[in-house]
Amino acid sequence: MGCNSPWVQMWAQVENEISALKMESMKYSARNAKSLQVRTDAILAKDWGRGDEFEDKHLKYRAKKSVMDALEKHSDKQLEKAEYILGGIITDLKKEGLNEDQLLTLETKKKIKVALSMVDSAVSFFGSLGNHISNEMTRLLTGFCAITAPQLDPSTNELVSKRLSHVKETIEAFFRLQVPISPNKKDTAKRRHPLFPSQYQVKQAMNRYETMDELWAKFKKEHQDMATKYGDAKRPHTCPRILRDYAPWEMRKADDSSCLCIECEGMNALSRGVTGACVVIDAITKRVESTNVINASTARDLNSLKDIRDIISMPSKYDKVVACLKSCLPTGRLEDAKYSCLNGRDCQMCGFRRKWSNGLKKTLFSYEVAPDIGEERATLNANASLAAPEWSESSIDWRHYTYQAKPSVASHAQDVARQAASARAASKENIDADDEEYNPSATTTGNRNLILATTRGTLIDFLDEFESKSEKHAFHRNLVATERRAQVEWERNVRPLICSRSTGFVSIASWLLAAEWNKTSGKLKVGDEVTVFGELVGEKVNENSFWGKVTRIIDEDKELYEITDKNGNEHNPKRSDLRHRQRHSVACGHVTDDKSHDRYAMQTFTTRELIWLEEYMLTHENGRFQADIPDGKIVRLHQHSDNAGQHFKNTGAINYFTTLINDRGGPSKTAYIYSFGAPGHGKGPYDGIGGRWKHKIDQVIASSMASVIIENPVHRYQFFLYTHDNNPIERPDEAFSTLKGISKQYQFAVSNEGVLYNRQRSCFCLPCMNDVTTIGGTLGWGQKSHEVLRCAAAAAGSNSCEEPTDNVYTFSKSECTKTSGPGVTMAIANETRNRNEVASKLTVGDWVLFDSNEDEQPIWLGRVMANPEWGGQGVLQNKSSSIKKYPGGVEVKKNGVAMNIMWYEKIDIDSDSLDYHVSRTVTEPIVQSNRYYIYGGFEMHRTVGASNPVPKLRTSKRSKRTGSTTSNEYARPTLNNQTSDEDWHDTEYGLKWKMDNMVRVKGLSLCNMWKS
Repeated sequence: MGCNSPWVQMWAQVENEISALKMESMKYSARNAKSLQVRTDAILAKDWGRGDEFEDKHLKYRAKKSVMDALEKHSDKQLEKAEYILGGIITDLKKEGLNEDQLLTLETKKKIKVALSMVDSAVSFFGSLGNHISNEMTRLLTGFCAITAPQLDPSTNELVSKRLSHVKETIEAFFRLQVPISPNKKDTAKRRHPLFPSQYQVKQAMNRYETMDELWAKFKKEHQDMATKYGDAKRPHTCPRILRDYAPWEMRKADDSSCLCIECEGMNALSRGVTGACVVIDAITKRVESTNVINASTARDLNSLKDIRDIISMPSKYDKVVACLKSCLPTGRLEDAKYSCLNGRDCQMCGFRRKWSNGLKKTLFSYEVAPDIGEERATLNANASLAAPEWSESSIDWRHYTYQAKPSVASHAQDVARQAASARAASKENIDADDEEYNPSATTTGNRNLILATTRGTLIDFLDEFESKSEKHAFHRNLVATERRAQVEWERNVRPLICSRSTGFVSIASWLLAAEWNKTSGKLKVGDEVTVFGELVGEKVNENSFWGKVTRIIDEDKELYEITDKNGNEHNPKRSDLRHRQRHSVACGHVTDDKSHDRYAMQTFTTRELIWLEEYMLTHENGRFQADIPDGKIVRLHQHSDNAGQHFKNTGAINYFTTLINDRGGPSKTAYIYSFGAPGHGKGPYDGIGGRWKHKIDQVIASSMASVIIENPVHRYQFFLYTHDNNPIERPDEAFSTLKGISKQYQFAVSNEGVLYNRQRSCFCLPCMNDVTTIGGTLGWGQKSHEVLRCAAAAAGSNSCEEPTDNVYTFSKSECTKTSGPGVTMAIANETRNRNEVASKLTVGDWVLFDSNEDEQPIWLGRVMANPEWGGQGVLQNKSSSIKKYPGGVEVKKNGVAMNIMWYEKIDIDSDSLDYHVSRTVTEPIVQSNRYYIYGGFEMHRTVGASNPVPKLRTSKRSKRTGSTTSNEYARPTLNNQTSDEDWHDTEYGLKWKMDNMVRVKGLSLCNMWKS
């Protein structure tokens, strides 16, 4: 201890010196702060005066920056708030002598100067007239005043300037909804000040992937009244000038959109040949029109050729497809196309095939059977009305994608050796000079590369290729359009208590605030989204409600607002009829050193994120969101992700999604739905958020914390960190039953673990929203399929025929059960043991439910009856080592339970009323296996008839006390038992029973649970 004392004293001395320095620093800071406060108080105590300009430009800049920062903070960077703040400041400073002219731009000053000079001239002129004004001068002055006075719009009786302001706001809002913002942070648009070129404005660019005419078609659909007023009647499909003038300035035409698939990119590559094809068609048209005689047949074929030219020369792929389907597509929107029209060969009224293969091409060719091959061979008909040598000239070049074999490592080495040998071949003595050209495919087979090749062909070849490509592309673009429409519908129709989760590089979870939704009074701002005539939280979705946005405050004190719906129609409902759609969003990012981004990683991220999200909703800000999660768990979830098969769209990932309901109340307490976007059509806003995070990830994960929280003024961001040593991603060996047709399905509704309903297109119209988000709703759907009544998309004609199973908006039942992996064997054993144990404890008279395979009655109702051969019991467990067989082919396995059941039937299958009576067709109890038994021991309520207890039958075996073994003694109890059963059934025949809805829901939730 003594040897350490000098070091202790030195350390104490160092601490004293450091403390002294800290005290001196604190005194210095206090003096400076006091001096600054004195100067600030002195400035605030002074009166305003003219003063001088800033002597230093740097001081001027810092002052401007400080004021701008304060304005941004308090206005939340909202221009309307900023205008209000600045307007109030100017009004206050005006009282202190502020010169407002110094705040105006040069252009505004010129306009005011011109207006004032006109007023001065008018005053001077009127003064010179005195009291002598002639009739001519009166008419002149009246006409001048009529021209210069503010005008009224005759259609609305409002000032034109005011009306145009509303039109401009509507058009700008339309473009901002339809045109996506670039997710790339560096992708910006600039515009310079017209008078001060050194000043410019910067905004995130809006990339317009559609033509203005395409957007005009959508605008007409959403804002019919405004489109009728400003559209050109002579050119109804051409975008008017007003739509172009009032478009956001940062919007620009983007490169042609593509999802990098063969169909989309192949259509782009094919467009390289359009110019050459149009040149050939023009030459044929000119040749035919130069002839003196054009009959009706020739004119018809010539018009068909011109129509083909118009289609292939459309400016975009979308225009080409719409033009092909024009006959069956009155709306001009691909999402409204019938499914039969998209299949190419099914519809005979539209498609490029109708104009080419089934039209003009048949008049150009004659078909005959070739004797050498026994098949039809087409030859160009020289006598055709449009016969010309240009048809057979190979003058058109276009490009297409094809696969080329990629050499392996060994073959590549041999190829390099061959090239080196060729390079050394400088003399005849070189033995490598005569080497044959090396062919990689002749030695070994490598991988395939997708390459872009060029093809030269005739106009006929090009049109054949265009027909094939356009049919595939029409199907693809319809999928993109319908999925985009579904996303817009979800954003507009979603209700509170539903959590929406979009997954990608980052995950965005959002929900509507129930407290704001339920308010029947309260201030709203311009731009707020509302649901008009919306139901209160927890009530059934009102299908007469509609989405809208506050576009004008009529009377703030009386809470009167102008609401504009999606079609541009204006409404003035009461505030009590408006449900405020205020959304809260949370973004989660998962950072890991595991480089495999597969479904196992996705499952690990999702599990941890949902647990954290539930805790966040319950505890954040002292339970601010508890009203949004009343059950303490997320029981309604809509998950949306892209179409990536590696980590999202595969059987294992879908099976995992169905298991999420187990910890949240099961199928009768949840409503989970999974939607997928179209295959990778560009990036969305969530990818943009992820991109902005990338350059910050290293700084974030440098912390030793397991997760890092970042707050911004609006939403919350959460990072989760995973390492190989901490929170590793497990990848167990698992196998699943095949989910057939998964690549063609884009919406999945969970019915139970491993059981779901899927359909080929997503839709979130109000009827669909009501069906898929109802708690336990899928349990009442059909055994094979479910059709949403009044589905807006199905009613629009997006089906192939009248059969509901061919409707792409009809749900089909599927299974994706886990067949091997951790917990599967134990789960099956536990289910079997529990099933046998529960069934063996049933007693005579108990009500039971069985799983059926019928759409009309997914569950069967029965009652346990006494069986004299089982000692008067209603159930008998097979404790032998062999299978026991009963009449009707019923087999009971080892440890299984035989059940003596009297069946009951639902009185009206089509009715929602759960009324039952005893079976009219099966009048005697039947022995059943408990294999499909799902639930029992519940109560039924007798509604008609008197009490009729189930008879307790005597055993048919002779009592040991008697010692009699005659046949008559055995037969008498059996006959008595049969008579008792018949009497009971005769009495039961007139009784009616009612089932509780909760019993039915629980039974439906247990259907398909026994897999063995």
